[in-house]
Amino acid sequence: MKEESAWIKIHEMPSWAEAILEIEGLVNEEVSRLKKKEDVKTAALLTKCLTVIKRGY
Repeated sequence: MKEESAWIKIHEMPSWAEAILEIEGLVNEEVSRLKKKEDVKTAALLTKCLTVIKRGY
């Protein structure tokens, strides 16, 4: 049996831009759910967190 390499196979990983788009979609979906539940405070916090991540620091 051949052992799997512990190294990350970079060609199988999404690019940074693709990863951010996926995360943004998930956050937007959760923000929408939270707003429907009238949890505006948590929705705003998630939106701010995403902005910080996209900004890069």
